[in-house]
Amino acid sequence: MSALGDLHIGQLLPHSSVHIADLRPPPPDHEFYLSITNGGDKNDDQYLSIFGSVHFRSDENRQIKWARIRRAYLPLVQRGELPEAFIPPSTKDRPTKGAAFSIDLAGRPEAVIREEVQPILQFFRRLSAPDRRVFICHATEDKSSARRIGAYIRQAGAEVWRRMGNQSGR
Repeated sequence: MSALGDLHIGQLLPHSSVHIADLRPPPPDHEFYLSITNGGDKNDDQYLSIFGSVHFRSDENRQIKWARIRRAYLPLVQRGELPEAFIPPSTKDRPTKGAAFSIDLAGRPEAVIREEVQPILQFFRRLSAPDRRVFICHATEDKSSARRIGAYIRQAGAEVWRRMGNQSGR
């Protein structure tokens, strides 16, 4: 990423893409992909975009892999750092094995690529990190404290499950 320096997306040649190859190693059985594209003609800044995806190679533990992708991705969507992911529809012959997303930079030729890909790299880092889940058990009178602790732990990247009396929640 440092090799990109302060390269602006508008400096890419028309109808060209830059594929980022030195990405963090993905978790076992996963693949990361990241590219930056200028799909327009000369002096046309309407087709500037970043495309990213994560795929897994096998169907083994597919639901667990999907859940982990969601846990790593959704906090970035909720903060407005990444768009909703495009998930190709599954078919009987070809089950979906990943999610892809695109960041539209139309009209922003001055956007610095290194800065624009940071949320995507953060997603890849979260997905590459060990999966963390925390259970918080508390009494009803400690509900407020448990929520604050849970919020802090979620910000650190872990999934939080808390249990209170006969009820449970996330």
